Amino acid sequence: MTDSGGYTGQYRESGTSSRTSRGDDVKNVTRRAIDGLWNNGDLNVVDEFYASNYVDHTPQAGLAPNRDGVKKTYNLYHKAFPDLNTQITDLIAEGDRVCAVVQAHGTNQGDLLGMPPTGKSVTLEGCVINRISNGKIVESWEYFDQLGLF
Repeated sequence: MTDSGGYTGQYRESGTSSRTSRGDDVKNVTRRAIDGLWNNGDLNVVDEFYASNYVDHTPQAGLAPNRDGVKKTYNLYHKAFPDLNTQITDLIAEGDRVCAVVQAHGTNQGDLLGMPPTGKSVTLEGCVINRISNGKIVESWEYFDQLGLF
């Protein structure tokens, strides 16, 4: 389904008044990185879409703020929520930055940060802001409402 504003029914995209290749490119990097890693479990996506000097400004506690930390964060959450599915509900670009508003759904079937599995189905909502340079994510900030975990 597509409306006259370009909304596909899957998620909204905004931030570039005319569909520029720059806006589409930075959105595509973020879209492919989130989908490839969080929905397909492809850790190679991290090396493909994250710059070697990548900095995570909001890393998971105890993990390095770099590509290795991204991989370990994925492994941590995938073990706790093996059925995790992440959906982009909004995608906004301005210059070299992209904000992806996401919902993550999963069932807690493994330990998470020292807590035993609950069997509870959870939905987390949040956003990921990426700065893109030369087709790679060079910086990111992630904010999620983690109260839904408990």
